[in-house]
Amino acid sequence: MQGRKLTALAAAALLEGLLALGPCRTAAAQPTVADPTAIASEQATRDVTPIPRGQGAILVPALSGGQLEPPVQVYAEGVLVAQGRTGGRIIVPPGRYDVVVGLGAEAARPRVAVDVKAGETEAVKPFFGAVRVQVVDEGQTPIPRTYVLQSVDRQTVYGPVTTEPSEKGPPPQTWLLPPGRYRLALGSDPDASEGVISFSLHPSELLRYRLVADGSDLLRADLADTDVKVDPSILRLRWVLGGSVAFDSRNTQMLQEGREFLIGTLFNELEVGVDTGPHLALFSLDANQTVAWLDSEYGADIPLRNLDSRAEAELLYIARLGRVFGPYARAKGTTSYLEQHYIPGEDILIDTFDEDGNLVDETEASAFDRVRLYEAGRPVVLQQGVGVSVTPVDEEVFDLGFRVGASARQAFYDGGRFVDEQVDGRLSLVRIDDRREFGAEATGQLGLRIGRYVNLQSEFDSFYPTKLFAGDIKRFPFRWKNRLNLGVSDYVSTTYSFLLARDEVVISRLQYVHNISLTLQARVF
Repeated sequence: MQGRKLTALAAAALLEGLLALGPCRTAAAQPTVADPTAIASEQATRDVTPIPRGQGAILVPALSGGQLEPPVQVYAEGVLVAQGRTGGRIIVPPGRYDVVVGLGAEAARPRVAVDVKAGETEAVKPFFGAVRVQVVDEGQTPIPRTYVLQSVDRQTVYGPVTTEPSEKGPPPQTWLLPPGRYRLALGSDPDASEGVISFSLHPSELLRYRLVADGSDLLRADLADTDVKVDPSILRLRWVLGGSVAFDSRNTQMLQEGREFLIGTLFNELEVGVDTGPHLALFSLDANQTVAWLDSEYGADIPLRNLDSRAEAELLYIARLGRVFGPYARAKGTTSYLEQHYIPGEDILIDTFDEDGNLVDETEASAFDRVRLYEAGRPVVLQQGVGVSVTPVDEEVFDLGFRVGASARQAFYDGGRFVDEQVDGRLSLVRIDDRREFGAEATGQLGLRIGRYVNLQSEFDSFYPTKLFAGDIKRFPFRWKNRLNLGVSDYVSTTYSFLLARDEVVISRLQYVHNISLTLQARVF
């Protein structure tokens, strides 16, 4: 008879467990249930915080590690008097206190009343359970996804929270929750009917859930014994292909002044390298092709106009002490792989001058003719530098760095010309000489990332010829690139770009481009 009772109890317990798991399959791993007395005693022994004379202490046991759990708050008659971490002593005067843990609405957080005596540590028996959530793909690699928790008993919502797996970022935080029944949903809707699991949480219990996702679909929820760790990789691989449509305003010295365009851009961004911490070796390649849709009056039989066909490659090596300071060496090259043209809107006379202002050629062009400025593959600008690199901040959210060094620069224009001005039917072009120069270089970089879809990047790259220091010239080449991405998803973003530049010392006016674009992109790896 007793055997039948045991069998019935076991079957009931199994049925309750299966109902708690909900529609998704769960692995055979079991919840971790701590012995409240043993865990409190062990953590009190490890904590060497002294208790001052006449004071007492509170210790709330940590179920997953104090660094992973939200802070403990101690109230006296509704006033916050102390705060600390689980697993460690919190020093307070003798008296009666309310101890609160967890996140979310204060009324929904676990709490308990505690009496503290002088010279003693009041080890609080866990009055809460703990839940850790990671989202992984089928290969058990952590991926960024949003999830939300809901208390079935209290109708309290915790989240939504977006996981941010990263080699640099912190591990996910543990939820400390009141015992009860809960729903865990992939996505941001706590009342969703799909991609949801249900579970019961008991005091002192630690549940580690791995949500296995394929895109936005929840395949299953596994109970795990440990967290999945993101192992740092020394390889840096990134390849992004995409395109954008933008409203664009520019003065690049090669277009008619004051023109605004509807433009389209195809871009390729490749980054391959090795980052061991003390050493960084990186090769990057950016290629862009931008065309403008011209209005019928201005464009005539040429509805598309090549604006940019720029390719830029850089090879960089940095030896870093503590990932902050060290020497660097780099080589950088840029070119335009298509011919560059100027298209006048009227019949014009063309005057070509050399860099000293001497007239070297006079020609004519009809409206909408293509006036060639540069041959295909020109200009080519090469720059090599060695110096010191400093990276004071290199975090997941914010990074800041700069480089300063000696440099050599070679620019090959092969008779190329830039637009100086067009006045009263006359177009003035200036022919640029090839140049080989020595000097100094300086580069500054800043990055800011807020969440998954807000990304600001700014880079100032410049070269200072020796003639600048001698006072023979007053200008220096530089490019200041800025880009702000406001993402809609992994594939779609709104982008604001601003470029301020002077590509050569003989160009008197600053060049600028700024536009707002809708960008579509896909990451190959």
